[in-house]
Amino acid sequence: MAWTTDVPSTSQVLLTDLTTGVQTATGMDMTMTTQHKMFVDNMSDGTTYNLQAVSADGSAKGVSVEISFAK
Repeated sequence: MAWTTDVPSTSQVLLTDLTTGVQTATGMDMTMTTQHKMFVDNMSDGTTYNLQAVSADGSAKGVSVEISFAK
């Protein structure tokens, strides 16, 4: 998953399995950047997920809208 922020900030992705409601997160990449890219794995075939990008610049935390997709 890739996204852009206006100010340098950290990177993380929240992943919600819409079948079970279980939410997991990638590790937090503490590199301060405006160009973010996170690899998301361990997803099951035939399952629908919501993804959210999360970035924090030290003074505020931003969370993207949810993006749904089926693997």
